[in-house]
Amino acid sequence: MKNTKYIIPILLFLIFGCKSYINNPYEDINFNSGDYKLYFIGIDNRYNIDTSEFKKEHPNFYIDNIETLNKLKEIFFTKPAENGHVNISYDLVIIAKDGNTYFGGWIDLKNNKIRYSETYNLDLKRLNEFHHDFKELNSNHIKVKSILAAKKLVETLEKHGGYIYGFTNNPNETMLDYDGVIKLLTDSTQINNNHQRSELLRKQINQRFSKYGRFMLGKVSFIKQDSIELQLYCDSNFSTNIGKTFQILEPFSDSVDISFKVYGLSKESIIEKVKSIGIEEIEFIE
Repeated sequence: MKNTKYIIPILLFLIFGCKSYINNPYEDINFNSGDYKLYFIGIDNRYNIDTSEFKKEHPNFYIDNIETLNKLKEIFFTKPAENGHVNISYDLVIIAKDGNTYFGGWIDLKNNKIRYSETYNLDLKRLNEFHHDFKELNSNHIKVKSILAAKKLVETLEKHGGYIYGFTNNPNETMLDYDGVIKLLTDSTQINNNHQRSELLRKQINQRFSKYGRFMLGKVSFIKQDSIELQLYCDSNFSTNIGKTFQILEPFSDSVDISFKVYGLSKESIIEKVKSIGIEEIEFIE
């Protein structure tokens, strides 16, 4: 699975509160080549339901008009604003003809902001002036039954221009970096306080199990007051090592439901690609 590249060093994200605003992050993208599309991927979840009219009318779209891309390049990052919480309405992704992808920022329609490493005011009316260049972006949410099937399908879809979205918040690691999944039970004394905030709990779990090998934490469930059920993506060696110490609820297996979104390909095209690589089970999630 391809990783989305960052146009500027990630170090800039760590300089919180710095007011020396960076140069235009799109500066090194040569839109005049005609090799780029700018995807506006609509984001909705249970914590952030965007009800704006703009979002209702344009849930997912892209722009590939050279003149319009160059104008957006000029207007997106010109009016600095105070940093703060961002209600993400769109993920912006720059798609290159050679298959590379670049992080393009976030748009916050609730507060009319655009965020890259810093926050800028967004002139929504100005953006809407280019609505004639908005093109519908195909979006399909699909589910497969195994890691191997997901790996084969993602590789094939990306080769044919699909943009894969939704595996993880970490751009450097997904469950597809592993061969299977295991589910185990551990008591809370081995993890200490099971009432910690989730990010602290995950950090502690990572520290607790890292000696057994490489893994990625999946689901965490508190099934009883003193027990924690863990789903871990891993390779077979990790599974063998950890099985000597912990109660295994479900043994190491490639079989697990994996869902993700594919942008830029029609449902018919995805079905054709699925048949070409011999994947038998695939579900389209409405």
